[in-house]
Amino acid sequence: MSCHSTTRQEDTDGLTVHDNTYVVNDNSPIGSKIKTDTVRQHNFLTEILTVGTVRAITGKLAEIAPPFDGRVVDSSVHLGQKIESGRSVFRLHSQSFHDAAKSYLQARQNHALAVRNHNRKTELYDRGIASQRDVEEATTEMLNAETELQQADAAMQLFNVNTQTLAIGQALDVCSPIAGEVVKCDITIGQYVRADQAPLVTVADLSTVWVTALVKERYIGSIKQGKQVKIHTDAQPDSTFLGKIHYIGEIMNEENRSIEVLIECDNKQRQLKPGMFASVHFESDTNNAIVIPANSLIQNGDDTSVFVQKGKNMYERRQVGIESGEDGAIHVITGLQPGEIIVTEGGIFLN
Repeated sequence: MSCHSTTRQEDTDGLTVHDNTYVVNDNSPIGSKIKTDTVRQHNFLTEILTVGTVRAITGKLAEIAPPFDGRVVDSSVHLGQKIESGRSVFRLHSQSFHDAAKSYLQARQNHALAVRNHNRKTELYDRGIASQRDVEEATTEMLNAETELQQADAAMQLFNVNTQTLAIGQALDVCSPIAGEVVKCDITIGQYVRADQAPLVTVADLSTVWVTALVKERYIGSIKQGKQVKIHTDAQPDSTFLGKIHYIGEIMNEENRSIEVLIECDNKQRQLKPGMFASVHFESDTNNAIVIPANSLIQNGDDTSVFVQKGKNMYERRQVGIESGEDGAIHVITGLQPGEIIVTEGGIFLN
């Protein structure tokens, strides 16, 4: 018995099928329904459609949590308020901050004493009263005190504290590190908060946002940094938002074979909200390519094919690789050559 077999089928409409070859009999009604055209190359603008998510630009969103356990004693911010960088968003009375402030003030006092002692020992040495060893010991003490003061000052700078006006018992002003708008505010005066709890205030500058889109591996070469992109959302279905490709990722996601692309969009009208899903429409450069009408395609499961004319009333079913373009045009990547004749209408009757 042969290991290779072929199929042959003839239906009542006068169509004979032999492997991937379809022959239409002269008296078949199918023949009048089939139209063909010659494959040609045309200018083609590739369209890549994918989904994306709106997000705040890195560095333009700050979630502000309490740095210490303590009690909120004051706040003057509210939802929707625009604030500047360094503006206090709430004040916190904390034993931990009290101890840090006390350590700083003690380090500053110790440093001042060490400097005075060093200057005095140096003056006595110049007058022949103190020894060089006394000066060296005073110098070492001064340098150690300076190091401790620098460490204590660094701790204060983390909390944006003005050390010139620092006093024992004062509350800590927790400040915004960026300018923007208060988009979240969960502050209650008098509430006790912990350093490990969720942020109390979120400040964001949403005048521009990023749309993060995933682009399949096969399309990466078609997109370029700086190119314009069209964005659509369900919230504004009749509106088109324009953005520019800000960054094309360098690391491939092995699971979905996609690259992350960041698109920067103007958002002065605040219509793009972080977390919102979007439809992302990329356009590549115009290329000379084989373009066929969408009606030519036959879809069976995951396979896309066309019927290629091989002779009178004889057609070959051939699988093709495609991508879509503007105005519904189809770019054939693999499977066809210029000059071949394909079925443009009526392929469904062959199928």
